[in-house]
Formats: sequence, C-alpha cells, structure tokens
Amino acid sequence: MKNLYFDMDKISKILAHYDTDPYGTIIRFEQYFEEYPKDYSVYPYYCSELIKIGEYEKAEKMLDKVDKEYKEDPKYISLDKRKIFEANLILSKIKLLFYTYRYSKCLHLAKKHLVFLQNHQISVNRLTIYLEKKLGITKLKRSDNYQYSYNQIIEYSEKEFLEHIKKHQYEYVSEEEFLEQKVFAKDFKLDKVFEVIKKDIPNGNRLNNGLFDNTYYYKYDGCGTVLGKKVDYFLVLTHNNSQEFITMYPCDIGPKVPYTDLNYLLLEEKPKTLKKSRIDRFNEKYGINVDKK
Repeated sequence: MKNLYFDMDKISKILAHYDTDPYGTIIRFEQYFEEYPKDYSVYPYYCSELIKIGEYEKAEKMLDKVDKEYKEDPKYISLDKRKIFEANLILSKIKLLFYTYRYSKCLHLAKKHLVFLQNHQISVNRLTIYLEKKLGITKLKRSDNYQYSYNQIIEYSEKEFLEHIKKHQYEYVSEEEFLEQKVFAKDFKLDKVFEVIKKDIPNGNRLNNGLFDNTYYYKYDGCGTVLGKKVDYFLVLTHNNSQEFITMYPCDIGPKVPYTDLNYLLLEEKPKTLKKSRIDRFNEKYGINVDKK
C-alpha cells in the first residue's frame, strides 16, 4: 500500500544528486512536494539546497512555514526520525543566518544547540570560532596544538594553505597513495592556476556547501585523478566571500554545478611552431640541402 505522506524511494533518488546537481535537485524536491506536501522531514534538505545557491528569501519563508506547521501537527514525523529532522532544521537555520550575515543571531543559535547537534559538533564548533573572530570577541591565537583548519580560521596563512595541499600534488604522493587520493596531474601548473584563481575568487559561481564556506568548481581538462580515474574538474574551498583558501583538489563532478572554464590556460601552454618560409618549403619538397652557414 502506498504511504500517503512520503516515498523513501523517491527521496533516495533525489538525494543521490544532492552534491552534483543543486539546481536539478531543487526542481526534483519541488515536484516531490506537489505529491507529498506533508513530508516535513525532507524540507530542511530542500532549504539547504536553496541556501547553497543563494536563494535566501525563499529558504527563510520555507523554514518558517515548516517549523510552524511541524509544531502544530508533528504526527507526520515518526519519533525515531524526529531528532534527525529537528537537527537538520536547526542546521538550516544556522546556515541561513550565517550567509545572510546575521552573525550575532547565528552564534547564539549555534552555541544554544551545540550539544544537541552532536553529529555535527566539529563543524558547528569551527563555525562558532569563525563567528567570534568576525565579531571581534575571540581570544584564540594560532597554536601548534590546533589542527590546520582551526588555525586558518583564527589567522589565515596562504603559506599554510599551499603546504596543506601538497597531499594533492603529484610529486608529494606515493604510488600507494595515488590510487587512494585526489591528485593533481604531474604537468598541472599549480602556481599559474593559483595565480588566476586568486584574481577570480570570490565570484558569483560559488556554492554555499558548508556552514561558513564556499565551494568553487573549475574545468581544466586532465587536471588530475580521483582514485586513479582521470578527471577534468577541480574544486577550491574558501571561507565565505573571501580569499582565505581552505583546500583545493581534483573532483569527479560533471557540468551540472556552476563552474569556471580554465581550459584557455592549456591553449596558452602549447608550444608555438615557427612558420616555414616559401623557400624553405620548396627546398624541403625537392630535397635541396642548403648550407645556411
């Protein structure tokens, strides 16, 4: 018998495209809601996708609507799924507050639910440190005891970023690691590409994938490998709307995400061939050997 309120098979198929096709995923969600408008458990994922592409007003209206309707009539979410739903709803609210620059409210909500969001504590904790820095109330300083990501939040260093991404560069990866990691090609001109990226970022192609960061995708044919498979795209992760770079590596993703095409750099690298004169072509055709000394 068909369930009146949800369809797990359809949800699974929609979520399969969650990371690779944000615009298509939003359309699929909206089609799903026409058939199952009371499936509240899915709305936070939908709102997160809206925030990802910058549809903040639409996401806020939906979050308010779902929050109100769920509280008035929570029976459509089973008890075992309620905690997951509420956590996802809170995360979407936190994400919306951050990307709409309501930092004080965002920090308050994140700290209030830090324990409840136990499966997301690392991300939320990093967010609170980032917000405290933005609000000028942090007391933290860089330390060798902190992980790379925390130090980059406290005080960004481009040198540290370049050191961090060595694990994705061909010359620093062992044969065993090569088939298990995301590695840039041997001839990938990292210095030249990074110089272009620094001038390009931030731009309108960014996606708000995380709680306080942006993902940028670039097309560069043969830029690297993912688990030994050759790929034509790589991604760059930065702190929101900034040139504070977090990481960068090849990715196995298609053209359904917004991206910037850098293949013109490959054309610039092709060696220029000297054009032969008419006399040289004539001598070559008839085998005439001319001593040019």
